[in-house]
Amino acid sequence: MRLGQVAAGNAPPAGYPRIRYENLRDALLRDYAANRRRWLRIAKNGNSYICGISTLNAFFKSFRVVDITTDVLREFVEKHQRSGAANGTINRSLALLRRMFRLAVRDGKLRDVPYFPMLKEASPRNGFLEHREYQKLRQELPQYLRPILAMG
Repeated sequence: MRLGQVAAGNAPPAGYPRIRYENLRDALLRDYAANRRRWLRIAKNGNSYICGISTLNAFFKSFRVVDITTDVLREFVEKHQRSGAANGTINRSLALLRRMFRLAVRDGKLRDVPYFPMLKEASPRNGFLEHREYQKLRQELPQYLRPILAMG
């Protein structure tokens, strides 16, 4: 079967079944560092991380990439919805993982990217105060709360 895939040009890249989530994550961190993306952070211990990647690390630890399917992604979504995470937060994590897959495809390590089921997000916040409304609110507040309002 493998020889038939190779002959047809459909063989997966070498090492494909052995690629793990951690390989994709490390490639993403290197990409963020090389391109000086602002979401890359450095922890106190000197390790690089991206906000929101810890949930991916916890769920996908030691996963083989071939085992990360759309069904597994739905399990990830359901687990984090049960834990109370907002849809926007879950979508940011899924976007990071999708970026990992796309980098691996670009680098020739993978051929396919699974479908990523994105969630509907809440509407953007609204209800900002006009300046005169802000001044009115400020006057109604006790003196000790006014600096907090000003900082907000």
